[in-house]
Amino acid sequence: MQSYTIHRWLSKWPMKSQSFGMRKKRFFVLRDHILSYHVSRPNSEDDIYSNYSLSSLHITDNTTVEIGSRLFLRSIIITTPLDQLYIRMANNNDNEETKWLKNINQSIQNLKRSKLM
Repeated sequence: MQSYTIHRWLSKWPMKSQSFGMRKKRFFVLRDHILSYHVSRPNSEDDIYSNYSLSSLHITDNTTVEIGSRLFLRSIIITTPLDQLYIRMANNNDNEETKWLKNINQSIQNLKRSKLM
């Protein structure tokens, strides 16, 4: 079984496809091209691969990721053809932000490369 790429507690706002709501703390997991989030930290790696997540965002080769703001707070904005997600690092941690941007962009590049083959 392959392991997940990156995981961490982050804050998120509801995706555009969801209704309005407040920012909530969720445990995010980026594995391959799927960004999922959970109410609590999965107990094991197997839980991450189950249908345990609250929701997920499928990253495509048309996905964009950028730094922007949501309600005046610096956020990572992930836009796919179907949805948009705003996530925020705890304490504006620039190293974590860079790590997430790098991994999401790597996922997009991997999808583009596989499309060319």
